[in-house]
Amino acid sequence: MAIIVQLLARNGKVASQIKLEKNVVQLGRGFDNDVIIDDPHVCAEHAQIQVSEDGILSISDLGSINRVYDKQKQPVGLYKTFNSGAIFYLGKQKIQVFDSAHPVAETVAMTWYENVADWFSTKRTVFLLYLVTLLLTGFSQYFTTTVEFEAKQLVEPLIVTSLAMLAWPIFWSVIALFYRHEARFWAHLSTFLSIMLIGELASMLARVVGFNAGGASGYQLELLFGFILSVVAIRFSLYLFNQKSGFRPIFTSATLTVALYGTMLGAWHAKQPDFSQYPDYAANVLPSLFLFDSGKPIDDYLAGSQTIFDMAQTEAKKDLK
Repeated sequence: MAIIVQLLARNGKVASQIKLEKNVVQLGRGFDNDVIIDDPHVCAEHAQIQVSEDGILSISDLGSINRVYDKQKQPVGLYKTFNSGAIFYLGKQKIQVFDSAHPVAETVAMTWYENVADWFSTKRTVFLLYLVTLLLTGFSQYFTTTVEFEAKQLVEPLIVTSLAMLAWPIFWSVIALFYRHEARFWAHLSTFLSIMLIGELASMLARVVGFNAGGASGYQLELLFGFILSVVAIRFSLYLFNQKSGFRPIFTSATLTVALYGTMLGAWHAKQPDFSQYPDYAANVLPSLFLFDSGKPIDDYLAGSQTIFDMAQTEAKKDLK
């Protein structure tokens, strides 16, 4: 029966693994060992792992200075049996030992999530999305300025936008590292940039609808689009975090979004005065190009209104009498 020794990094990931078709495996810093551990706190001949004819695994401390400890930080001493998959510490090096009969986890089926995640992780995709986002920010600044436009006016918005973009991937990457998962920083950044671009397009559509429908319909539609996109962003980032699919991640994403929007709306309403001297109005003014119905020509409107004008003149004459 073979012995498999995995050398683990500080975050718990497998740095390397060695399969040895031997019943006795030597571990240490010396070059004559089966598993060479490059750690100054490991002795030249530090430990020995054995597997008996019955398949029982055992580990022995070969009189090392810093000893061999199990997962509970207890010294193993001269002889200790253990089950396949046990973890030990040699100096500062963490190892995990298996036999060749140890079962492995079930294979995870490839989904479209993973294909999108791989595409999002490419530097070309990140650069393209980042460039489009900066251009969109620049155009938005140009079209909304009310004074003479100068290129230096773009410096601060672009810097702020660039820094804001990093908050999302840094947040998820830190959580992933804490739970010893793959960080996937670039995929998280691409997710955020994609949602930003789609959100800007959805916001433009909502403004056009509000411009035609009037009232607060545009604001309500924009809020709905924002909620849906937030659920999508959190759902995909959760997949990047733990590669899990199904209903539970969707429910978790929706719950987090409801909590986030509830907090934001609650804070906004708390700051509103009980009474305002200014009337509520929708300041959503767009060029007539965005009207769904261009309306009647002026001549047709005047002709259709002539009857009303005649009736008004008749009533005015009656009042004079």
